[in-house]
Amino acid sequence: MNKKETGKTVALIISILAILFYVVRASMRKGDFIGYINAGHLTLNGQDIYSDYLNTWPPFFSVFCVPLSLFDDVSSIAIRGVWLVLTLFAMFWMMKITVRWLHQLELVPPFYLVGKKQIAFTNILVFIPYVILFRFLLDNLANIQINIFLLWASVLVIDFFIKKKHTLAGLILAFIISLKVFPIFLLLYFIFKREFKIVGWTFLFLIIFNAIPMLIYGSEQGIAYYAHWWNEIASPFASVQHKNQSFFSMLRSLFRNESPGLDIYLNVMNMELDTLKKVAYGILIIGALYPMYLFRNTLKDRGNAFAILEYTFILTAIPILSPLAWKAYFIFLWPGYLLSYYYLYHDKSDFNLKAKKVLKILFIISIILNVISTDLFVGPYIADLLEVVSSITIGTLILMAILLVIYNEKRHLDTKSL
Repeated sequence: MNKKETGKTVALIISILAILFYVVRASMRKGDFIGYINAGHLTLNGQDIYSDYLNTWPPFFSVFCVPLSLFDDVSSIAIRGVWLVLTLFAMFWMMKITVRWLHQLELVPPFYLVGKKQIAFTNILVFIPYVILFRFLLDNLANIQINIFLLWASVLVIDFFIKKKHTLAGLILAFIISLKVFPIFLLLYFIFKREFKIVGWTFLFLIIFNAIPMLIYGSEQGIAYYAHWWNEIASPFASVQHKNQSFFSMLRSLFRNESPGLDIYLNVMNMELDTLKKVAYGILIIGALYPMYLFRNTLKDRGNAFAILEYTFILTAIPILSPLAWKAYFIFLWPGYLLSYYYLYHDKSDFNLKAKKVLKILFIISIILNVISTDLFVGPYIADLLEVVSSITIGTLILMAILLVIYNEKRHLDTKSL
């Protein structure tokens, strides 16, 4: 084993030890998981599920949390430990699928996979994105979050869609939308692509899943809960605080006289909130025009390089398009960093060299903004300061831009080869 391989192996061992430490420590803490437990208990006790300020989820999520609450009554440590172990399992499975996509495209040789499609973590293609996303993995473990499960399920939806298993894909997509809504951007993508089989199944299962709270709470109370969730939680404009790294929160800090944290004000003007909403959605629509133009054609081959890049772009956009985007949400950047790293550092096609050099610089800047900004590297105060200026949001926007340029460059190369 050479020094490079030894270094990767040592780094992997250290990361595994860190993961084990976080799993053990988090299993004895409340974390964000306490919100899930509280939501389940309120349902079991027939109390107002939104009397707990931590509950910002649709009513179906509270029903989903009932089994978690029952197990928590038996052993809070055990249920958290099982949740965290399953989280790691979901992360590993998700990584296997995304690496397999590249293998199926013949973008990477089989030696990036060992055994029966097991990930070789010490291979550079897998190792670098793993290191980049490691801080977000630890955030999910430390806070006992559900986001890795949602990413895994979103990747499963795409994988089943590629295999034309529309019913299963629609079932999973409807389930995760009913839980936390923000995977709805996958549904919007399928609507835009005129993929009506998966869209139809998703809508059918959405009706079924969201009828369950009506059966549990009664139709009148169920409707009241949905009305409360929509009017008080979903509809209001994103809050301003440095821990919320959503695109909308960044705009609010720029265009309203409100501090995102540390008593620092960044606004260049002070808009009325209603005006800001119009401006924000206007910017979003204008910004969406270019990817919509690039992705305008229907999917003739659901598993080709262009399709995989499209799915990856949507997954990358999901965190910042959510009104609330805590750091743990950005585990959704895994496919984006995986593909970007491949195309910038391993792709042997006739890629525009000047463009690739610029993209590599932007790639490193994105990593710095998203990863080096953590407490481990810069300390708590500087980390908070970087979040105040929306470092993770900007880093994600840069990654999205990189994916679009790669997509466009590949399209030009594909046209030249015809």
